[in-house]
Amino acid sequence: MGLGECRNCWGFVLLDYIDRYDWVILGGTDSARRGAQFAVSRGARVALVEPAPKSVPKAAPMSAHNLPLPMAQLGHLMGHGVDVVLEDWVWERSPAPKGLAKLWSTKSPWLVRTENRWLWGDRYLYAEALSPQVPKNIQQFNVPVCLPKDLESYLDREEGAQKNWAVFGGDVVAIAQCQKLAQQGDSVTLLLPNRCLVDGLYEPIDRHLQNLLEIDGIDIVWDASVSTITAEQFPPQTDHILLGTQPTPLIPNAGPNFSTQNGRAIANRHLQTTLPYLYLCGAALGGHTLPAIAQTEALTAISHGLSKKWRGRAFPPIDYGAIPWSIPTNPPITQWGQISDANADQSVVKIHCDDGGSLWIMLQKSWRSQSKIVGAVGMGQDAQQVINTLATLRNALGRSPNSHDILRCSSSPVLQEIARSRLDAW
Repeated sequence: MGLGECRNCWGFVLLDYIDRYDWVILGGTDSARRGAQFAVSRGARVALVEPAPKSVPKAAPMSAHNLPLPMAQLGHLMGHGVDVVLEDWVWERSPAPKGLAKLWSTKSPWLVRTENRWLWGDRYLYAEALSPQVPKNIQQFNVPVCLPKDLESYLDREEGAQKNWAVFGGDVVAIAQCQKLAQQGDSVTLLLPNRCLVDGLYEPIDRHLQNLLEIDGIDIVWDASVSTITAEQFPPQTDHILLGTQPTPLIPNAGPNFSTQNGRAIANRHLQTTLPYLYLCGAALGGHTLPAIAQTEALTAISHGLSKKWRGRAFPPIDYGAIPWSIPTNPPITQWGQISDANADQSVVKIHCDDGGSLWIMLQKSWRSQSKIVGAVGMGQDAQQVINTLATLRNALGRSPNSHDILRCSSSPVLQEIARSRLDAW
């Protein structure tokens, strides 16, 4: 039976043809998969909707064996109770008046219509990887434009002669992609909207990263925004553009009364929007689309929605300062918490690691005459391990760790040395 035959004379979808879920997750990103696994482990009924790639035949049976990478990563979800739907989707009004929706105990007046099904969720998590829109002033250069999500497949198709790339940066993804392009022998020019590589990155790290890019042969052009680039700023001989700048977060057709501010979606600290049934994570919220942050957002949103229904214990509101994030450069750069210039109440300690990297730790004075660690940033694998240990300790304690916490709970030699000689001495 076609979808058009599943409606009554008033245009409502017949309830027998609607699949009901506790959560409908829109998108097949890492954060969406992690959120789906978490929801299923809590006993929820979950559907994950992702537009099907062209290489999957429409008539092919749904299984993990006929999914191309990275779609194959969705395959293991099917065996764990997640209903994976590889079809395009749109929002559609709920199939019944508001009173019936209340009988169904759902706050959502909307459902998701795919090519062959209707999915109605108590709550929705929007976790799609949004793509930048190509500005009109970029089109004037008549140069092919590649988006970050398509870079791998694009490079596989275009093997051969050296390319001249103009990369519009301003985010951590673009920095890592510049290094990757330079290492395979392409000429790369990085165009940045301001005088720093990454907003919020500690200044000594930012300067050191600039030196690494120059060593790799990457040219940097400052004050060159993707929306205001001129012909004089645009690098000559460019034959490819990588649009690495983060997209403007806009949710397509998300129902009425969906609020945005300066082009960004409005969500509270539980990632719940002004529509109580709709949650966001990842690129839809703007900022750096780092896996660690996006996955924490997904878990926070799912647990908040489940606690509302089953009165379970939810994750606390998201605290971005407590989540370590990393730039996949060479060597990797990792940052956690607050890190800024020293002042009367704060001190920055620099430590040289065994692998040749460096670690900066921010200490803050406490009223108990003990110093506590409120942030750290470093370069290299050793620094990354130390920062991840600090973040784990902070999450376990629910506060910034001091010297006694580190000596009691951490086995890291670097942190033990800091606790004995630096924290109390300052």
